[in-house]
Amino acid sequence: MRAPVPARTTSLRPISLAVVLSARLMVRYADKYDPDLASAFEKLEQGLPPALAEHVERTLDVLSKAPRDEGFSANVRLLTKAWAERRVVTIDYEPAHYDAGASPRTATVRPYLLEPSLQTHALYLIGYDEGRKAIRTFKVERIRAAVLTPRTFESPSGEITSFGPPAGMPMRSRESPPSMWPAPQRTTRTRPAPSRAAEARSTRGRAAPRARSGGGASR
Repeated sequence: MRAPVPARTTSLRPISLAVVLSARLMVRYADKYDPDLASAFEKLEQGLPPALAEHVERTLDVLSKAPRDEGFSANVRLLTKAWAERRVVTIDYEPAHYDAGASPRTATVRPYLLEPSLQTHALYLIGYDEGRKAIRTFKVERIRAAVLTPRTFESPSGEITSFGPPAGMPMRSRESPPSMWPAPQRTTRTRPAPSRAAEARSTRGRAAPRARSGGGASR
């Protein structure tokens, strides 16, 4: 008599959980449907165990209901290509609505990083603005047009991260998205508690209370 064939199981690799968690984080961040991002996760889910693949599929269904912005998606593709190839871009950029004194302008930028913000649910381009000679952040959804130039650039010395530029590089923090460039921490100075010797010296010169005549204790 033949032994029963055990049920087929799929090994759970660490990368499987990474794909699922990445999909969950992605759908929390994204406020627009990105067809390229959705296509990437569709390919990744093919190697997952069935239960996890279904979870990623449901996550992509949620993403598919987000609004579509073809112009935004085209700009993200172009900026990603410029970032990967270290190519300079020119962008037509609209200022923020709260910056009443600013006007639209064309900027020439060396893309250093594309960074999502958890607080604003927006994507930002961080790069060196050649016109203003400083690192700036640009909200991608306010980029009306982007052109890839043939010019290339060298990566700056030091690492560009979401926590700030390399030491010595100028940066205008006013244009930074929330929680991207942390504000400098204020240090509060506290006066040290006086030592016992200092207390003794301060009380040494004080006059002792005078007793009343008649031997009564002072009140």
